[in-house]
Amino acid sequence: MALALATVANSIEALTITGLTIYDLDNVPASVDVRTTAALVPLSDYVTGFILAHDTFGAGNTAEMTVTYTVNYRLFYSIYGAGRTDLLEKQAGLIAMVAAIWDSVITNDSLTGCVNIEPVGVTGIGIVMDPTNHEFLGCNMSFTVMEFVN
Repeated sequence: MALALATVANSIEALTITGLTIYDLDNVPASVDVRTTAALVPLSDYVTGFILAHDTFGAGNTAEMTVTYTVNYRLFYSIYGAGRTDLLEKQAGLIAMVAAIWDSVITNDSLTGCVNIEPVGVTGIGIVMDPTNHEFLGCNMSFTVMEFVN
C-alpha cells in the first residue's frame, strides 16, 4: 500500500491561479510574503479524517481499498491592517480567490496521486497567522481526497 500524500500536494502546488502562489509539503515557508501574490500553504495538520474501506477480500498488498482523507491549507490573502476597514475592503477579493481555487481544483483533470479531490469547506475567514505570528487576512481551506490503493 502506497499512499500518495506528497503527490497530491505536488499536484495542488502545480495548479495555476492568477495572483496566487501555492506551496507543497517540501517548501512550506517560515513566513509568508503576500505583497505581490496571495499564498496557499499546507497546514501542520495537513491530513485529517483518514478513512480506509476494503473493496475486496485479502490482506496487506492483495486487498483493494478506497482511502479518503482531508487535506488542509491556509490561504494568506493580504497583510492585515493595510486599510481602514481592512476586512470589509478586501472581503470580495478574498472570496473571489477562494472561488478561483475551487474552480481550479474542480475543473482540473490532471491532478495526480488521487482519483478525486473536492473542496469541502472554508473556515476562519478573517485574521490568520503565519508561523512567525504575523497577521494576514485569509482563511483555512479543506479538500477531500479519494485514492484507490492496490
